[in-house]
Amino acid sequence: MKHKVKTILHATKDQYADPYYDGKPAELSFYFMFSLIPTVLLLLQLLAAFSITPSVLQELLGDYLSEQGIRQVSGFLDTANTGGLSLIFALMALWGASKAQFAMMRMSNYAYSSSTMVRSYVRERLRAVQNSLLMLFSLLFGLILLVYGDAILRALFFLFGDALVNMLESRFGPHITMLWVALRWILGVLLYFGSVTYLFYSAPTKKMKLRQILPGSLVSAGGMVIVTAVYSIYTNLTLSGGSFMSTVYGGFASVTALLFWFFLLGTVLVAGVVLNATLLGLGIEEADRNDPLHGQSSS
Repeated sequence: MKHKVKTILHATKDQYADPYYDGKPAELSFYFMFSLIPTVLLLLQLLAAFSITPSVLQELLGDYLSEQGIRQVSGFLDTANTGGLSLIFALMALWGASKAQFAMMRMSNYAYSSSTMVRSYVRERLRAVQNSLLMLFSLLFGLILLVYGDAILRALFFLFGDALVNMLESRFGPHITMLWVALRWILGVLLYFGSVTYLFYSAPTKKMKLRQILPGSLVSAGGMVIVTAVYSIYTNLTLSGGSFMSTVYGGFASVTALLFWFFLLGTVLVAGVVLNATLLGLGIEEADRNDPLHGQSSS
């Protein structure tokens, strides 16, 4: 087992050393930033359909931005939420939001087939738009759970009657609300992992089995959680008034820190894809070695 792990790590390191991956996290961070505003614009319009105000996004982003960054984002959200998007503008925003998906697709295609474009450009871009829509609705679903969690719980109580209420009260007593808060975050984590898994499944043009992408999904999802937690602590320490970063970068400190976060997210995503591609390659080599016809053909 130990030898197998060392073999996988060594093979992953060798594949990651491919010059193609040099600067790939930085490229992904640029496209993440490029796609951020169109994604927020579309998400605001979807949230409005469920009577959810932009303050929900402000509270979520408040964990990762400085006070100055929060003020800038709040001003943008208030301005962006003043009117609805026309159909043409919404399509343009969706096209812009799919840039990050398209970058992930090109990188995944190279990892699995050594070619960034397996199909035509138009077909791949349309597939990126489709993936962006699905990711957008997954974000919307997660926000709806966070906002309407209590209402959903009350609806469940109404549907299943007093028996469910009595059972929960007998077991958890006054901690029912805390239970639902915990369940909401568990659902959020599962949704988060599911989004990463779907991204790894849908990004490559080559059809992948679920078991072939789970190792990289676990590594990337876990890495993104750790990176986000560290980034949150980092911004609280470095973006406060009078800090080195605020003094050097001034009004660009929040943008610089956000790009740094995107860079780290891109790094763990690339690592997850490379790990999956390495495991797939090792599996094919092992299957070839175990195939008696392979030895005959090579001789």
